[in-house]
Amino acid sequence: EENFVTIQKLSFGGEATFHRAGDSADISHTKKFSYEINQEELTWNSIKGLITYYDRKGGPSLIIEGMVITPERVKSLSLKHLTLRVVFIGFTDEESIEKILEYSNTNHDWIYKKISQEDGGDDSKVKEWLKNEIVKNKKLASWAEEYGYKFFSSHEKVFEEFQDEVVTFLFE
Repeated sequence: EENFVTIQKLSFGGEATFHRAGDSADISHTKKFSYEINQEELTWNSIKGLITYYDRKGGPSLIIEGMVITPERVKSLSLKHLTLRVVFIGFTDEESIEKILEYSNTNHDWIYKKISQEDGGDDSKVKEWLKNEIVKNKKLASWAEEYGYKFFSSHEKVFEEFQDEVVTFLFE
């Protein structure tokens, strides 16, 4: 049993009627539309809309985090008023898996709860998921470098020191 749901595809459809206000001639027309989007695209479009809105307003400063934010998507933003400070973080080595599990055991976080409550103490699903994340993070690190952004890897770092390093970079 899964504890969350993802949207594989969301479909919108219908008609939109447009009317030009203030014209002496009553000009209006109706257009049919149909649009399909997946969860990742929907989330990115929402984030992009938020960033664009505050860019037009001239602020305030934003801190945005999320897996759908990629170097390519960040580079595609055309901002006039906001300054971007971009960082990508992750883990790119197998040794991190044991560190993550140890940290989780000590702090009883969501990973600990998943293993102990949902998976009956078996950590094999979580380990497999973490291995897949390593593959994604390696690709992300490469993309970040290609687009000129900083990637921080947690390899061989104490978690609290890793956090401090990232925060320091963002607020320099």
